[in-house]
Amino acid sequence: MKAAIFASNNGKGHITRSINIANFLSKYFKIDLYLNIKKISKIKISKRINKINFQHGRVKHKIYALRWSKNYEKLCKYNFIISDNLPEVVNFNSIVFIYANFFWHDVLNINHLNHFKKINNRLQNKRIPIFGNYMFQKIDKKFKTKKIGFIGKFKGKQKKNKKNILVSLGTADISLKTEKKILNDLRTFFIKVDFENYNFFIDKKYFLKLKSIFKNIQVAKYDAISLSKISLAIIKPGFGIITDCLKFGIPMIGIKYKFNKEFIYNSKILLSYKLLIATGNLSFIEKKIKLLKISQLNKMVKVYKNLRWNGERDLLNHLKRSLY
Repeated sequence: MKAAIFASNNGKGHITRSINIANFLSKYFKIDLYLNIKKISKIKISKRINKINFQHGRVKHKIYALRWSKNYEKLCKYNFIISDNLPEVVNFNSIVFIYANFFWHDVLNINHLNHFKKINNRLQNKRIPIFGNYMFQKIDKKFKTKKIGFIGKFKGKQKKNKKNILVSLGTADISLKTEKKILNDLRTFFIKVDFENYNFFIDKKYFLKLKSIFKNIQVAKYDAISLSKISLAIIKPGFGIITDCLKFGIPMIGIKYKFNKEFIYNSKILLSYKLLIATGNLSFIEKKIKLLKISQLNKMVKVYKNLRWNGERDLLNHLKRSLY
């Protein structure tokens, strides 16, 4: 059987998850993977997968490409289609499955109510399965939701020190005002923290603006080798980085800024399941790091290990029941 997977291009987390799902499903199906090829450097993709460059449009400042699906609606050559967070696939002439913990038009309050009202009605009437993480999915119960585990296997190890700290503030768009505040707070944070005891890894856009001032910072990399060396992560709680930290056993501290509703919701879930060491502003975090003990980090590693993993197998089992 042949399948297509469409990945939302708003944030690298959607693309990474789609690749991981495609890699697994390619053992059982022929896969065409539609994704923004510019965003897949250093992400391993199986040679069995056919990659097709795809950008559905920008989800920024309430701009949403409403008609992106018009070019793909007659994809009759596929036995089924999986979409990551793009509900318009409900219009496709195929069997459709969706992976989404939320929809962008709900999170960003995009003002195209008539368009999404029609989409939502079709999702409900066709009873399209919407898969999502068993902790984080926030899709209205009127839809046909399916809860599955985290994608991938747990790869974490016990920590020997707290020296290597990741500061991950994400790739999704934020307001210039918030970005400016983060940059100023990072300057203050790095001035106060004891550099001799830590190595900091930060996102490239902040690294480029701070590298001339602080010598002990490096560009953050999100490949398996780099993540396996991280002792602790300070994160903006997008689902992509949350999954990376949980998978590689990296204890997390949540950072508070005026982000969109997705990040606020994710923070609440992390706190309710006690998956964060702490949450607060950078001033609070700077003090918290100095007091942290290795035993506290390793306690979190054990918690992460015991979560529900291999969600791609859950997805495969649902697909088999629906298709055969």
